[in-house]
Amino acid sequence: MSAFLSPCEHVTWVRHREGNLEDTGRLTRLVREMTHPAQQYPRLVQFIGASCKASALRALFPHNRRRRKPGAIDLHLETTSINSASPLLFGDSNPFFQESWDNAQYRCHESSSYNTSWPSGLVQSPFDLVHARLLFLFSNVICVFADDFLSLYAVATCIQSWIRAGNASSLPSTVRPALLVVTSGRGPVHDLCAEDFRSKLLATGEDVLSHTFRSINLFCLAGDYLSPSARYLRLKEEILLRAQEVQDTRQQDGFCFSAIHLEAFFQHAVRHTALTIVERFDFIAASRLENHLHDDFKEILKAFFELCARHHPPYDAIASFAASSILMDAYPPRTHCFPSQSVFRALYHGICMEALEASYRKNLALDLCHRIEIYLEEFLLEMKLKGVSSATCHLKNIRSQYPLWSLVKTNVVCLLCLRHPPERVQSCGHSICDICVRRFGCVAPHTESEYHVSECVFCLAQESLIVDLKPKTAGLRVLTIDGGGVRGVIPLEYLICLENYIVGCPLHKMIDFAAGSSSGGLIIASLFLLNQSATECSRTFMALAKQSFGDTSGHIWDRLKAVTRYIITDAMYNEGGLEKSLQTEFTMTKRLFDHVKLSGTRIALTAISGAGSPVIMANYNGCVPLKPVAGYALVRPSDINKEPLLWEAGRATSAAPIFFREAELAAGSFADGGLGFPNPLEVAEWEWSRIWPDIKEADIVLPLGTGVVPTEISQSGRRSVKHLWQSFMSFLDGEFGWRRRGNTLTEAERDDYFRFNPVLPRASRLDSVKDITSLQQCVHLQLGDQQRLKTAAFYLLVSSFYFALDTMPQYINGVYRCQGSIRCRMDCRLVICALTKLEMTPAEYVTPSSVITCGNFYNDICQTCYRYQKTIRFDVPSQNEAVVLSLRAQNGTTRKISGFPQTMAWFTRVQGLNSPFGTPDHDEPGALQCRACTAGLVSKRKPEFSTFNPPKRRCI
Repeated sequence: MSAFLSPCEHVTWVRHREGNLEDTGRLTRLVREMTHPAQQYPRLVQFIGASCKASALRALFPHNRRRRKPGAIDLHLETTSINSASPLLFGDSNPFFQESWDNAQYRCHESSSYNTSWPSGLVQSPFDLVHARLLFLFSNVICVFADDFLSLYAVATCIQSWIRAGNASSLPSTVRPALLVVTSGRGPVHDLCAEDFRSKLLATGEDVLSHTFRSINLFCLAGDYLSPSARYLRLKEEILLRAQEVQDTRQQDGFCFSAIHLEAFFQHAVRHTALTIVERFDFIAASRLENHLHDDFKEILKAFFELCARHHPPYDAIASFAASSILMDAYPPRTHCFPSQSVFRALYHGICMEALEASYRKNLALDLCHRIEIYLEEFLLEMKLKGVSSATCHLKNIRSQYPLWSLVKTNVVCLLCLRHPPERVQSCGHSICDICVRRFGCVAPHTESEYHVSECVFCLAQESLIVDLKPKTAGLRVLTIDGGGVRGVIPLEYLICLENYIVGCPLHKMIDFAAGSSSGGLIIASLFLLNQSATECSRTFMALAKQSFGDTSGHIWDRLKAVTRYIITDAMYNEGGLEKSLQTEFTMTKRLFDHVKLSGTRIALTAISGAGSPVIMANYNGCVPLKPVAGYALVRPSDINKEPLLWEAGRATSAAPIFFREAELAAGSFADGGLGFPNPLEVAEWEWSRIWPDIKEADIVLPLGTGVVPTEISQSGRRSVKHLWQSFMSFLDGEFGWRRRGNTLTEAERDDYFRFNPVLPRASRLDSVKDITSLQQCVHLQLGDQQRLKTAAFYLLVSSFYFALDTMPQYINGVYRCQGSIRCRMDCRLVICALTKLEMTPAEYVTPSSVITCGNFYNDICQTCYRYQKTIRFDVPSQNEAVVLSLRAQNGTTRKISGFPQTMAWFTRVQGLNSPFGTPDHDEPGALQCRACTAGLVSKRKPEFSTFNPPKRRCI
């Protein structure tokens, strides 16, 4: 790895000046020089002094005698130990060195600076604070050369300053560093000074000393008449002995860190030290910064224990099940194996107790919590001895309890991890979250993220669940459809036209999130839960409209009958016809949150509860809980038998007042969603941020309307019934909501939103079946809509391509070199074929300032796995600077690919490339690993390279 780095002569480790603490990246560079940093466990010796210390270092480490650019705090790697299991790092600190700050930005190495939040008027010097609160956290031995100080008494004063600063480590005091004070003095005078030294330290208190240092010893050097190597031989042996003792203790106690983890902890500790010099640095919490235990974890555990209280499994089984779930969460691959007791008490004990006490008596809750802790220790020991993953241990434990959990089913807790709400339902009725899909599913051939789940671990049923997950770095494609009764044929007509442009690419594969109100909700359910084409859905919708409203002619007699029926039954139409049609279409047993063979698009149907509050019914839960102050709620009963049936959800979202009575469901009574969300775009934007919190903006949004009714000036005044009726109809129209949202869009965002909503030639009632044909024709008469539809189709197809980093960006000579690949989230051959029919090929990938690569799409399809992968390289000046990668068609039309604009830091975080302690999905063990793609065996896939031009300061 070091071959990719620019040579650097700087050895400074940490620098401090007023208001700023800088990590120069020296430790990172040394770790990268190690051969197997994930399996190597470094020792760190911190040398503190001046000229005597420098003489000692030359004798102790003769192979490290190279001319470098020193600072006040330097770091070196003992060259002869670089390949050993425990390489030796040694710090070189000079408390008397006056470091100059030239504010120069060195191009040879990457550094990170943090503003300090330290209180003013501190007794300790910044040098002492940095050592006591930061460097000593990672040291095995601290070696102070007394001859470089005024006296041993001055050394004792320095040590007391470190003690007053306090050790910031959250680890046990048994793993503190050993302190060695080296002196060359001998004789009575020295002995008297040594006694004063000990007395001064003992006055501090033995408990305080032991909390800061493992031991404090004086070491007398041999006479200076010996050669340097002979004089310092005993000192080297003593240092290595002390360092190994500390290392052995840390290994035994479970706190010996690999080089990779040491580097990560140090980076977190620098940020922590800059922020506070009072609070301790929590190693366990730092290892979970990329995998927080969010507030909803307690609620999920509460729901699980409530489920257990209802089903009455044995208490031992409950404890064992919870413990192996915690094991899987706490110990993903690549993490550090902290002692289970430390992890449980730091992260899980308090949450478990609160959750248990909600369902059990306190004494029983205490007993169960204690059993969970014991089982966790047993499972961790088994995991280490057998060399298996925590997920494997968890699955083994669940299978050992079969069939205990086979009848326990819930839609609010993923029983497979007890960490997240479920998102997908298996054919047996057990539901799982998307994280578990990535953990336990296997990616299907020819796809990037279509996972197959072949077995239910709870009931051992053979599964046929296929989950089409959004790739982590891909953006969102969103479709919303307004309500509008029979005018729902208008958005369907637009979708039929869109399908003709993206021929071969089904809509349910091209949309990630869809929301609908009223008739729009019915269309959304048919498109994405039944996977119908727009043409099929249009036929179904027209039949449903005729059966619901009848073949009305619009004569006065028909209206009088409807009004009479409304007076008698509180509805103009009998809901029996609507319900019968919905039951035929969606079946009488299928639920909205239920098993589907291909689970992909997330959908939300809007409604109004009996209390008048807006709600949504959805086939997902979302990884971020809906806040109580959100203004709407998700209908998700804790009793799985009260989960809305699909036809019931359709009935609820389309229960328009006056036309139909409220829908009575087991979860409550509901009315038309258009009353709360005439335009579901607003709720769609709120919801996608709950499902994918990393996504701030969508790639493309298609908010489809059901026609704009021409405004008529009433001649009968404000009191006329006609005016009231028109006002009611306007209230149900989503165009006003769109215009309000459109006013807040930036110019860049406007390019991502395609609103299609034609102006109707005349007013059309929501129940006027006779107007269906004219409404369909209205779509084709809109000037400009066909060209916009073609553009939308192009944008939609381009959003199938997304970018992923192959490795961490490398800092080289002032820029970050990024290597990644452009991939296709579905069958690339279908997308390429559709682009060709749009006359958009050949095409090239470009940035705002340069062409990255061009060529034939088919040349970048792997002949082994048949996935599309175009490998590219480019430089960026900063990982936090947004870049834009676009596809430019042969006619000059340019469109950004999915997920852009975005920073490389975002890609690094989302992909988990900088997560040394593992990822929640355990690094996706089921991901398809194609040797041809990974090893670059396909000769057609040579990386293209684009050089960033710094003076222009452009993206990429």
